[in-house]
Parts: sequence; structure tokens; C-alpha cells
Amino acid sequence: MRGTGWKNWKRFKNGETLVIEERTKDLIKNIKQMKTAKGIGQDIQAYLQLIMSVAFLFQKDQTPFRENLQTAIVLIDSLEAENKHWVFGELSDFLIDLISRERLEIIKGFIGELKNISQDTAAIFRPLNYVVRYFEIIYSDEKSAKERESKAQRLLDSITSEIKDPVKEMIGRVKENSA
Repeated sequence: MRGTGWKNWKRFKNGETLVIEERTKDLIKNIKQMKTAKGIGQDIQAYLQLIMSVAFLFQKDQTPFRENLQTAIVLIDSLEAENKHWVFGELSDFLIDLISRERLEIIKGFIGELKNISQDTAAIFRPLNYVVRYFEIIYSDEKSAKERESKAQRLLDSITSEIKDPVKEMIGRVKENSA
């Protein structure tokens, strides 16, 4: 499933740290090295392409962003359902770890691009979209923290019960990461 490159993959798990530290060039270099490793499965290749597209988006470099996203989409389309879910789950975890006031707009834009891929992809990222909307409210410029929290709570109350718990869990992770 993951190929013999799985050991190398575990070493790559610090990618979000490189983005947080604004070292996206290092991240891109690491990804290029990972992609040349023997035995990398298509699922990891797809994930690496997605992360590279995120890195280019953070650099505000649209052309390689779109090229890497398109390559990732082609790879993802060739995966079995289980592997697609793994890729999207890992990507969601990566994006959750990046959410902050400074990075929220870029993450929102990336999720918007993902939602345009297909209805299935949009559905997969719907919980994460709620998390982004929640933090847009929390980080907004409204003067009253109480008003922001009230609006954020109304958003949570509007979420269907089947995805409410995962959304709350992701929000909790973002808050933990921010503490």
C-alpha cells in the first residue's frame, strides 16, 4: 500500500513545521528529495504533490501551485478509495496544524481549490471548511470577543450532527496548537 518509501515518509512528518517557520523553500527541497526515493507509493506521491502545492501557495507562486495541484489530482484519481481517504486525511491533519490568524486566508484558498475538484472532495473537506469558517469568526476584527464567540457558537450549532464532533475535535487541535 505505502511502498518501501514508508520509512522515509515518517521522517518527512515535520513539513508543517517548515511552513510555520516560513521555510517553504526547505519544504519544497525535502519533498523533491522524497519523491526520488525508491518504492514511494502513489498515495505518498499524491500527498507530497499536495503539500508542495501548499508550499507554493504560501510563496504566492501560482503557476507551480496549480501545476502541483493538477499533478496531485491525476495521482489521486488513480488511487483506490482507501488510499484516497488516507491522502485526504493526512492533508487535513497537515492543514489543521497550520491554521493560525496569519495563515488562515491561504488555507481557506487552498481548501476552496480542493472543493472545486469534485463533489466528493468537497464533501471530504466540508468539516475542515467549517473549522476555517469558525476561526475566521474568532480572528475577525470585531471589537467584542463575546460577540465573536457567540457567532462562532452559532456556526457550530448549525453544523449537522454527523460532522459536528469531528469539527469540534479539529477546532480543539487548532486551539491546542495555538496555546
